[in-house]
Amino acid sequence: MNKILWCCAFFLGAFLLAHPLEASSKVEHEAAVFLPKPKPVIRFIRPGSSRTKVLKSRFKVEAKISNFTKKRKIKLKVNNRPMTYQFNDRSGKLTSYVRLKPGDNKILISAGKASKSVIVFYDGPDTKPNDKPNNRPNTKPNPKPEDKPEEDDLAVSRVRKSITEYSKQFVGVPYVYAGKTPKGFDCSGFTSYVMKHKNVMISPASREQAKLGKKIPVSKAKAGDLIFYDTSGKGVSHVSLVISNRNGKLMVIHATSSKGVMIQDVNASSYWKPKILFARDVISGR
Repeated sequence: MNKILWCCAFFLGAFLLAHPLEASSKVEHEAAVFLPKPKPVIRFIRPGSSRTKVLKSRFKVEAKISNFTKKRKIKLKVNNRPMTYQFNDRSGKLTSYVRLKPGDNKILISAGKASKSVIVFYDGPDTKPNDKPNNRPNTKPNPKPEDKPEEDDLAVSRVRKSITEYSKQFVGVPYVYAGKTPKGFDCSGFTSYVMKHKNVMISPASREQAKLGKKIPVSKAKAGDLIFYDTSGKGVSHVSLVISNRNGKLMVIHATSSKGVMIQDVNASSYWKPKILFARDVISGR
């Protein structure tokens, strides 16, 4: 009987010693697994304060985004209008050139659930009520419209050329619904992929792309601009990238469901021409 009692006491003591250690290790393990992820941190580099006054309408926005790698979920808005930007996922630096309106301009950057905004006041000519009109005659001849230099003409032209030349290597890639890689593209997946080559970050959805940049006449579209189409009768449903637009020929490259990625003159197409809606410039003014 004494042996039986001794054995029971031994096993009970061993169990009591082992049980709290097991529970403790389990708690430590769960604590290690469920450690909260660091929240994204957004810091504006330019402007460097929450409210800034500038004298030029074209403004360079720079920001640093930490603890966030999902580039597609980063949004830049100026006065609630989505803007294109360049983002370096290694350094976390976001850069964009934006156009300001006279007065206050709210610049907002969001990364997931984190967001930060600043106010940039553009002190444009028409915001100064005390300015006196200049009654002196203008002795300088007005330049012709085609002689006016475009902002960053050379740099923008290089970006446009680089994107269009890069896109041509994908001619023949098959069409894949919702495809975003060289294994297969759909129309908007293709345009977002080739734009990303020069850090022009746009949505992979054609209806979202149709809200970006600046709307321009189709006749004025240049290499690198986007042309949008209505193929369903319900609004934007297709997008293409302009290769060239001269002498009545609108050459574009796009991912079509019938032939995959191809180059064609949509002005000469009885199918595509009637379905053209508008064009947008998502490269200039970044």
